[in-house]
Formats: sequence, C-alpha cells, structure tokens
Amino acid sequence: MAEERPGAWFGFGFCGFGQELGSGRGRQVHSPSPLRAGVDICRVSASWSYTAFVTRGGRLELSGSASGAAGRCKDAWASEGLLAVLRAGPGPEALLQVWAAESALRGEPLWAQNVVPEAEGEDDPAGEAQAGRLPLLPCARAYVSPRAPFYRPLAPELRARQLELGAEHALLLDAAGQAWTAGPWDPGGRAGATAVGGVAGPSHG
Repeated sequence: MAEERPGAWFGFGFCGFGQELGSGRGRQVHSPSPLRAGVDICRVSASWSYTAFVTRGGRLELSGSASGAAGRCKDAWASEGLLAVLRAGPGPEALLQVWAAESALRGEPLWAQNVVPEAEGEDDPAGEAQAGRLPLLPCARAYVSPRAPFYRPLAPELRARQLELGAEHALLLDAAGQAWTAGPWDPGGRAGATAVGGVAGPSHG
C-alpha cells in the first residue's frame, strides 16, 4: 500500500461497542471528532461494530466487538462478516488472510493466499491500474469478497483504482475517473459484491 499523506482521522456516529481505540463502550459521537488513536495511524476501516486501525509501522489493532492485534500488516478491511488483512511477505509478495470477524486474528484464518502486484505491461504502461487499498487487491484485477469465494476477479475491461463494497451495493472508481455502480437495481438483478466481477461489468455514469 502506498504511504498515506500525514493528516488527522475523525469519526462520528454510534460507538456503543468501543469501535474507537480507547473510547470505551456506550458512546454516541454526534459530530466529527478527532480519533484518540494518534497520528501514527495510516489506515482506518470501520464496520458497524468494530474498527481496524493500521499504523505506519505495520501494526494492526482492532477495537469494538472484535479485538486483537498483529504485526507486519500493510492493509486491512473490516466488514461485519469478515476481516481481510494484507500482510508483508518476501519481496513484492504479500499474504492475504481472511478471518471470520468474531474470531479475527485468533487461530487460523478462514482462507489465505499469496498475492503479487501485477507488473506494468503494454495494456497499462503508466501503472494506472495499481490498487490503493482493500478490498481491491494490489494487482487491481481482483478483489476480496465478503462471501466465499473470497478472491474474485474483476471484469477485464475495468481498470480499477478504488473499490467500496456495501451489503448489497458496490462502487468502483476507474483509472479514467469514472464511477461504476452495481447492486439490486442493476438490470441483470445482480447483487453488488458479485456484479463488479460480472462478465458484462456494472453500469456507470
């Protein structure tokens, strides 16, 4: 993951599970408030009941209904069903691990696979398709799904830069700056997380 620019993280909303590090339980944050976690945080991924924090030193910490910590982490993506973690490996490789949210970082992961960034080629001479963060994988040609199979290829015509997955909808930003959407409203009736990788691809506007 490319190094994030320095800045401050803010949060707001329901915090009843202690989703913010050091916040305690049963709080409501009614307006954006700086996180107590400090300036060392380079990535925050929040689900409804827990949050994943990644530091510049590669430490992952969970806070809320899921808790735990791990080292050698490059990125993390939190959802209510699972936690996806990208950990540093030898050379350019990284290890992608998927955990059930309730047992995150304890025991063995549900699934793991080595992933390698795709080399720049004739179809992407400027490396524009390189991914920024999970759930989009470093190759920018596949993503992590909240349901098995966890590794899913994207439609080949999509040159993805960023991907956001909701419970039923997906939003993808491509290298040209176009936003692609998918979800229950899609003409083919496809659900969000699978529609992005469909043969025809999602609709865009």
